[in-house]
Amino acid sequence: MLVDARARGYTSLEPTRQAEADWLALVSAPNQMTDYLKACTPGYYNAEGNAKSNSDGFLQGHYPEGGLRFYEMLAEWRAKGDYVGLKVR
Repeated sequence: MLVDARARGYTSLEPTRQAEADWLALVSAPNQMTDYLKACTPGYYNAEGNAKSNSDGFLQGHYPEGGLRFYEMLAEWRAKGDYVGLKVR
């Protein structure tokens, strides 16, 4: 992304407050792993049995559609070229 931004003449990239809030809401929303980790034996992966949300525990707080879809989403975002969610200079 930085190479692309530099090629477009940008020298600064900063997320907007709304983009930060939207991202946090996306990665911290409960998902299929939340209930599973709540039922597991306490340990490292579920914050010692305290996984109350998607942001608690080692396996939580990630892009909910998985790694491959995350990279596809980034590629689509860059291809649009408008950098929605960033303040650019």
